[in-house]
Formats: sequence, C-alpha cells, structure tokens
Amino acid sequence: MLVDKVVNLLHKIPHVDFHFRRTSDAFSYDYSSPYAQAIAIFAALTALIGLLLLLIIVFTWICQCCRHKDTTVRSRNGARNLTVVLFILSVLCFGLLAASLYGNERLNRSIGKTTNSLDNVHRSLKLAEVQSSLLTSTQQSAQAHVDELVKLIDQKTRESTNINKTLLDEVDGELTSVSDKFEDVQSQLEHLNLELTDSKKLKRTQTYINRFEFDRSALYITLPAIVITVLFIGVISFCRKSRKGSIVFSALGVVTFFVTWALIAIVVPLSIAHADLCSTHDEFVKTHLRHEVYNAYNFYRTCEPSESHKSVPTNLPVNTINDRFTEIQAGEAKLVGQLNTLFNNSADVSAIMRNIEKDISESFKNVGAIEFTLSCYALHDDVTGINDGICYDAVIGSIIMLATTLLSGIFMFILLIVVSQTWYMFNRLPNDYMEVNEEDPFYPRQQDTVIPADIYGTHVFNHRTRFTPSSLEHTEPSTGTTSATNPQQNSQTTPLLDTAWQRSNPSAPIGSGNNTINAGAGNSVLRSSLYPAEDPYRYTYNEQFEV
Repeated sequence: MLVDKVVNLLHKIPHVDFHFRRTSDAFSYDYSSPYAQAIAIFAALTALIGLLLLLIIVFTWICQCCRHKDTTVRSRNGARNLTVVLFILSVLCFGLLAASLYGNERLNRSIGKTTNSLDNVHRSLKLAEVQSSLLTSTQQSAQAHVDELVKLIDQKTRESTNINKTLLDEVDGELTSVSDKFEDVQSQLEHLNLELTDSKKLKRTQTYINRFEFDRSALYITLPAIVITVLFIGVISFCRKSRKGSIVFSALGVVTFFVTWALIAIVVPLSIAHADLCSTHDEFVKTHLRHEVYNAYNFYRTCEPSESHKSVPTNLPVNTINDRFTEIQAGEAKLVGQLNTLFNNSADVSAIMRNIEKDISESFKNVGAIEFTLSCYALHDDVTGINDGICYDAVIGSIIMLATTLLSGIFMFILLIVVSQTWYMFNRLPNDYMEVNEEDPFYPRQQDTVIPADIYGTHVFNHRTRFTPSSLEHTEPSTGTTSATNPQQNSQTTPLLDTAWQRSNPSAPIGSGNNTINAGAGNSVLRSSLYPAEDPYRYTYNEQFEV
C-alpha cells in the first residue's frame, strides 16, 4: 500500500546523533537517548532550510528596493496579471492550510480512537482484576472451610472408638488432594493478579498520549490560524490593488513565513518519529512490556473472535484455574459420600460441606466472569484498534500534514518573492490614468498641455472670456466659435435674429411706461413680412458673461 511505502521511506532516512554518528532508527521516547538527538537533528535541518529561504526573500526585497524603476509608466494589464498571480498563490496557500488542518483533524481522531481503545482495555483488565480479587476471597473462604472440616474430622475421630480406619484414610487422602488443589488455585491467582497489574502502564500511556496530543493539536491549530489571517489581509489588498496593503502584507508575511517554517520544523521530525514507531512497533512494545503481557498482546491481535470460554491467552492461567475447580468439585462430591458414611450424616460435617460446595459454585461464577472479560471476542477489537489507530489512520493524517505543510511553506516563499513587485506596480500615477497604450485617437495624450481655453464651449465658465473682442489681453488659443473669441463679429453668415422677427412698434422703448402687449390689437411679437426692408442687424450685441 502507498501508506506503507511512505512509512518505509521515512523510516529509511539516516539517523545521526550530535556527533554525526549513525544511530539506531528504533523508536524511543527517552529524551537522553541517541534517537532523541537524531530527531532534534531533523528539526534543526528543517529550521535551517527555512532560514536560508528567508535570507533569499530578504535579499530579493533589498534588490527590489535598490532597483531604479520609472514610477510614471505602469501597465494596467501588468497590474491585473500580477494581481491574478498573487490571488492564485494565496488561494493555493489557503487550500494547503485547509488540507493540513484536515490531516490534523484526522490524526487527532485516530489518536482519540487509540486512547479510547486503551481505555477500554484498561477497564477490562481492571474488571478482571476485581473479579480475580473476588475469586481469591472465595478461594480463601473455601480453603478456610476445608481446614475447618479437617479439624472437625480429627475431633470426631478422637471421640469415636469404632471408626472405619480404611474409610478414614480415604477421606484423609481426598481432603489432602482438595486442599492441595486449593493451594494450586491460590498460586495461579497470584500469577494472574501479577499479570493484570500491568494495566497501570496502559493508564499512564493513555495519560501521556492525551497530554501530548492536546499540546500538538492546539499548536497546529493556532499557528495556521495566524497564517490564514495574514493571507486574508493579503488577498484583500491584492484585489484592491492597494500599495499600502501590499506593504503591510509583506511585513506580516515575514512573520507568517517564520510561523509556517516553524510548523514544518515540528511536523517533519514528528512524522519521521511516527514512521519509526510504526516500523519498529513490535520491538518497542516488547521492550516496554513483560514477556507474558507481550504474548497476550500478540494473542489478542491475531486471534479469531469466538464465544468459546477457552479463547483466552495461554499465559494467563484462567483455564488452569477452571480445571482445578472442576477437579475440586469432583473431589468434593466424592468426599460428601464418604463423610456421610463415615460419620453417619453428621449435621456438623454436612453444614461445612454445604459451605464448601457454595464456595466452589461461587468460584465457578467468578472464573466464568474472568474468562468472559479476558476472552478474545471481548478484547480483540480494542487491541487491534490501538494498533490501527496509531499505525494506519494516524499515519495517513501525518502524511497529509507533512505534504501540505511543506507545500504551503514553498508557496509562501514564492508569494513573498512575487509580492515585492506590487510595491511599484500598485503605485498610483499622478493623473487618473493607469495605462498609456490605449490612447484617444481623436485627442492624443501628448496634447494635454495645449488644450484651448474654450474647448467644447468651456469658455462659458471661464472668466477670461469677459474681455471684449478689441481686448488685447485675450491671447489664448481659440476655436473661433463665438463672437467673444472672433474679432469680426459681422462676418458670420447666420444672423442671431431671424429677419422675420420684429417688434410691432420698434420706436417704443422696451418694457417702459404703459406700452403693454395687447394680443387683441396685434401688438404681440409675431412673425410678419410687413417689414422686409429693415436691417436685421440694427441692434448691436456684445456677449458679456458674468461668472
């Protein structure tokens, strides 16, 4: 599988200590071991690569600042293309950081699966330990009843004169056999309790894993959040083509670059250590567990779950204890008949035998509970969940984090190299135009400085057009479209007033006295042909405009 190939590739990377001597690649969490020194070397090399890239960025920025650029000529197409490139790089960084957060979440859930499996195994072993304690107390109670029976038989033997010696010897031999089997059960229970006490290591391991995973996950969420925030600021400044925003992003980009490569310096050695743990998993577990517990661990990993009561590890003496109690039960049944015959159904003897029988029945219940708790079908899924959570699901998340974090660091380097171009490209020109190649064909840009004062009738709002045609101060270029700018007023071919427009009484003053307009008398301003011979230019007009 691809995951196994990647794990083997990471595991085969040479490991060297601080003296640059080749060391073992077997995983170890001892901070003073040569393996820890090799992991520190990987972190230092990754940080050194990031530092070299940062120096390249700083050198490029210095060259960009010292390079002479013409700030008056900029192409809008160039600025747009640069904005598109920066936007694409930012989106790629966003996507890679999102993928790395997904890998972090997958790794977190996988480790959570492992800790849950460890917790389930620990609970099962603690339950088996409690059940073993109950079985031990039951066995001790049965042993005490057997000792009490022996004392009672000795007492009755001394009190009776006509006792059957042959039957008494058989009873004595059977009691000795039952007592010996109870002692054997006690020794087997001590061995079982010793095996179950290793459950404390599982609890400590779960605590360490939870603490490490909380710190790792919190760090890997906080640092990408900082980078994402700065990238968001950069995207806004790129879309607005803001020179100030690009400069601010450049300053903050150094911080994000440092944060990104600090994250890479953490992810790379942890990924290599993770690959080493999964490649040398059996060796690591065998080193930190006792031989019997390690055999039980391998049994639960490889067993086929079934409901058989015999599906427990052979090194755990549960089956032996069950066999011993079966023999004790058979001996107890035989002993009841012999004692009833020997002592004629004595009430005292019968009461003690009932107590022994009750203890044996209770012991079978406890043995069955232990077999159920430690059976293959009860622990197989949890034990395989521990292995699969660490060395399969978590490895996928670790590989995703490693690849996406490295790529985000590379794209962040490219982004900071390219962003220095915006310091001049996004600089606004003195006029409102941003490009020089698409000029107005009717009025080229080179003639901006020779625009006449009255172009397109703008003289109406120009106070300089108040001068009369005879003024010598009116010297600016003109298009000659008005009488104020054309000295020969009477040379126009079209009169200002049509010849047909006349006053009904030209000699009357305009708007004076009682000379009102009477429409009924024909004193209104009308178009008429009664005065064709009059001069239409008898009135002289001078255009005067006040601003």
